[in-house]
Amino acid sequence: MLNLIDALYEYQTLHIRYRSEGMPTDQDEAAEFEGLARILKGQFAGRQARGNLRLTKPISVDYAHQGQFRRGRIRNVTTGGVALQGKALPRPGDPTFLRSYDPHTGVETLFPVRTIWKRGDVVGVAFDGDPIRQPPMWRTQAVA
Repeated sequence: MLNLIDALYEYQTLHIRYRSEGMPTDQDEAAEFEGLARILKGQFAGRQARGNLRLTKPISVDYAHQGQFRRGRIRNVTTGGVALQGKALPRPGDPTFLRSYDPHTGVETLFPVRTIWKRGDVVGVAFDGDPIRQPPMWRTQAVA
């Protein structure tokens, strides 16, 4: 089952590729891109698009700030970025990374982002480059 981090990763990967190469010619891939966009805009199950997906249960992620990773929570999502709540947040204009680790699969996902706005303990960050997915360490280690 696709979780929200997977959906963000897939959408951003397709979005960046389409921006550089043009829209897909494959109908299945085009449908996947459109479906992911609708989910991230909060338009599903007969709901009208709101432009963002507000999360009733925030997702914990790490974010890089001042040379270390700190824990934060994603409050809502759009196709272009997320609202991140935390302490000692980056300032508007600052580049940073969001990092998510799935303990069930061992996969780490990194999203390069740039801080756009800040209000209290929440910042809005825009996706700013290719997301990176690290395979689990147990799959990348050589077997003797």
